[in-house]
Amino acid sequence: MGSLSPIWNASEGQNTNTRGCRTKGTLSSLLSPASATEKNSSMVWSRGTSGVRGVGEWWLAREEARQRATPVLDSDGNELRTGTSYFVVSSIWGAGGGGIAPGMPRGKPCPEVVAQRGSGDNGILVIFSNSDSNDGVVRLSSDINIEFIFLRPKFCLTTTTVWKVDDYDHSAGKWWVITDGVKGNSGANTLTSWFRIEKAGTLDYTHLSTAP
Repeated sequence: MGSLSPIWNASEGQNTNTRGCRTKGTLSSLLSPASATEKNSSMVWSRGTSGVRGVGEWWLAREEARQRATPVLDSDGNELRTGTSYFVVSSIWGAGGGGIAPGMPRGKPCPEVVAQRGSGDNGILVIFSNSDSNDGVVRLSSDINIEFIFLRPKFCLTTTTVWKVDDYDHSAGKWWVITDGVKGNSGANTLTSWFRIEKAGTLDYTHLSTAP
């Protein structure tokens, strides 16, 4: 049992000694629209001259295909499975904060905001779902839904626990990740409900981004 391997870790709910998906900062700071999401440094290829453009594009396509076939591992080295419950917690103990849980903004209890709790708190269990329902393994760069598994107040039962990116908050200067997303049904109308787990830099770390 374990957690999302190296920036955010996802620990399986049955494991009381949870570790977590390693991260630098809160989840909300790691999630941004695809147009603003930084590319994985291992997938940055030089296209400085027309003479290497074709080669660079070919290598980039090959690397993307390889990444898509790579399973995401939990902290015990096991493949992350769809339908299995996990805690998503920081692996940077202390300063990294705790796990992810729904938070209720003042004056607007529903839908909830996806928030990070303090150190020592594993947060609320989540499950992952693939856009490809025939694949039970969560893979790098593949489109996934994420949803909380918890008992909700009666006044929130009209909204889902599936994560999505909310409209841009001009006052805060950021996008918030909230609940009330749509599970499945890939398409333009559900784009904000899809996320990807990406490899971050040259280290064996992962982070979440929105699916383009």
